[in-house]
Amino acid sequence: MKKMYPKSFFVLALVMMLYTVNVAAQLDLPAGSQIAKVSQRVGITDMTIVYSRPSVNEREIWGKLVPYGMNNLGFGTAKESPWRAGANENTTIK
Repeated sequence: MKKMYPKSFFVLALVMMLYTVNVAAQLDLPAGSQIAKVSQRVGITDMTIVYSRPSVNEREIWGKLVPYGMNNLGFGTAKESPWRAGANENTTIK
């Protein structure tokens, strides 16, 4: 009987670990850059702006990592273009 306890404890611990991994895989975590939406009625028109924001994480972005104004971004056909505001998708105004 004494040998049965360590084996059953090991099997129980293994089953619990496998179950925990399975449950953790089902967690729905939010994306790193959250999508935001702002709606406002202007006169008789409803306006909606949908945009994404990059996570700054205490970094200095504007003027250091991302230059101000029109710059050659190194891709595309345009010689100079502004840095695209948005982390995941382009900003849309409806």
